[in-house]
Amino acid sequence: MNIDEFSRLAKKPGETPVVMLNLIKFKGAEGQASYARYTKEAGKFVEGVGGKVLYLGKPDEMLNGNERWDLIMLVQYPSRKAFLSMANNPDYLKTHHFREEGVMAAVMLFVFSGLSKAAEPSLSGIWSMPIVKGKDKGKERFHVEIFEKDGIYYGKIVKLSTLPANTVCKKCKKGRQDKPLMGMQILSNLKREAGRYVEGKIYDVEEGNEYKCSMTLMSPERLKVTACIMFICESHYWTRVK
Repeated sequence: MNIDEFSRLAKKPGETPVVMLNLIKFKGAEGQASYARYTKEAGKFVEGVGGKVLYLGKPDEMLNGNERWDLIMLVQYPSRKAFLSMANNPDYLKTHHFREEGVMAAVMLFVFSGLSKAAEPSLSGIWSMPIVKGKDKGKERFHVEIFEKDGIYYGKIVKLSTLPANTVCKKCKKGRQDKPLMGMQILSNLKREAGRYVEGKIYDVEEGNEYKCSMTLMSPERLKVTACIMFICESHYWTRVK
């Protein structure tokens, strides 16, 4: 994207979500490896402004046109401002040499309405929550149903994947102590803001502690969950069940 295009983009009104279509042709196998390094390094900056990859794949068949592309990627940003903030970040710009080393040809197109709204998946649904510590790390822990009420999102346990259905919470504190895990609310007060869900709380029933929580839908089927206490944060991923 050249300077004139950046200027036009910055001047467009509105703060609605935008979707960038990337068509990529690699400089052979080494170029593909270099671009993979770029996406890995740049991904944290995309997530940092509330962006997410909606689709990443290789085109199977060419219906028309002469250029054959190696990769198609759709990336959604919460706003034009968010994208420009990332694009002007000096640390993000340091990753660009991987892209330049890997790409022979590329087309980047923005969609400012319609697709971006239609592509926005819902946080509501049932999600598989993994075990994040110990020898069983990565295995399914619970199913959590996330639901919305008056614009605020909450979540409750609806399946115990490794425990009997009548298990009670021994390590929970105050009102949750010795109460059934099934049906227990562990998520509260999540608010949608610029493509993310923020200012929430998540309760860890194994430790009896509550943490600040934010969530980002990385795709319709994958949810990034970040829990923080003081300035220490840890993220893991949930998978949609339905």
